[in-house]
Amino acid sequence: THPAWSSDGRLSWAVDLSRLKVLSPRSTKARTIFPPADVEAVFSPFFASGDRLFAVGAEHVPGIVATEDDFLDNLWRYDSARDAWTKLTSFVARGDTWSVLRTPVWTTHGTYFIRIRGSAGATRPPSFQLWLLASGKARKVRDLPREMYLAGFRNGMPLWNVPDARCGDWGLFAGNADRPERIGCGAVMVDPVARPDPDLQVRAGNVDADERPQHGGLSSELAVVVGDFPTRHRAREAGHRHGELPSPTLINHAKAPLAVRPGWWALAWTADDATGGADLLARVRAALPGLSEKAWITSIPKGLGAPSR
Repeated sequence: THPAWSSDGRLSWAVDLSRLKVLSPRSTKARTIFPPADVEAVFSPFFASGDRLFAVGAEHVPGIVATEDDFLDNLWRYDSARDAWTKLTSFVARGDTWSVLRTPVWTTHGTYFIRIRGSAGATRPPSFQLWLLASGKARKVRDLPREMYLAGFRNGMPLWNVPDARCGDWGLFAGNADRPERIGCGAVMVDPVARPDPDLQVRAGNVDADERPQHGGLSSELAVVVGDFPTRHRAREAGHRHGELPSPTLINHAKAPLAVRPGWWALAWTADDATGGADLLARVRAALPGLSEKAWITSIPKGLGAPSR
């Protein structure tokens, strides 16, 4: 993943996030570069000023184990002559607050990248920020209005990848981050958002045809989901004990493939926003105390869940 070209014709890419490969135009065999000792994953390599190789490194955070994704990232520079890495940024993660980096782009002014910060226990979306590393120092350029990533620069103007319903996946935008202009569809340095979750992949024949996921666009809304239940009957029985809450909607993997695993069922109530989601989660856990540990906030296709009021 994440292929990058140098000005002298070398190609670098990441392999399984565990190592980098670099292929020279004068060689038929790619060189393998392993990450520094304190880095668990390395990705998004890029070249600067011709031959200098940089990458994002995901670092181990004491007390954090078995995370779905990286928890703390920093930028690193690789010195091929010494076969050594140098850490360029000093971001930290404390408690359940995580900090990750995405889509670094080198320019003559320095390296721009996206920093995402959030709390593992929060119900609100994380923050997206544009940063610049120049002259050995990293500084925040600005907060971004929504989820967006760098796709490069054109005539000094930033290009962005933004989830876009009209494209059904990633859209390409140019200009000011507050009001960028759509210039097309496609992903430059980001992974497709419509790709099925590999955790949900099952062998053919294990799921009935009417339970296979129907992947639509990106239109979704916040919801509190309780599950998973092995059968529709078990889910319906649990939903009968909803107390003062409205009757929930029954959902399965076919209706909400990113929220429910194949063959299983769940209950769903929609929330107005992140703040309302936190309040709704508390109400659901109070109404269903025996299932409080099975309730969580997630996103489901728009119009699918029962209103929370």
